[in-house]
Amino acid sequence: MDWTKQGAAVVSSVELTNGQHGKVVIVGPRENPKGAVIVLGGAGGGVMDAKPIDAQLDHLSPAVVAEIICTQERVFGSAGLPKVQFP
Repeated sequence: MDWTKQGAAVVSSVELTNGQHGKVVIVGPRENPKGAVIVLGGAGGGVMDAKPIDAQLDHLSPAVVAEIICTQERVFGSAGLPKVQFP
């Protein structure tokens, strides 16, 4: 996944296992239920839908879930993982 910094958030594109495309938006630590969300566009350019990662687990591959959690911990956590360096 290619992560970019957008203000206080960290963002990457994601493809769900059902073929939908969206964005992962990380804004806080894992303890915050909305610290990482998947944003999906509405049909026909309608209203976007943001759902917490745990509500999308059935639609994410295990590798994507692991990368989201690791990136969230590296950016907002206190586990001692190396911080993400953004260009």
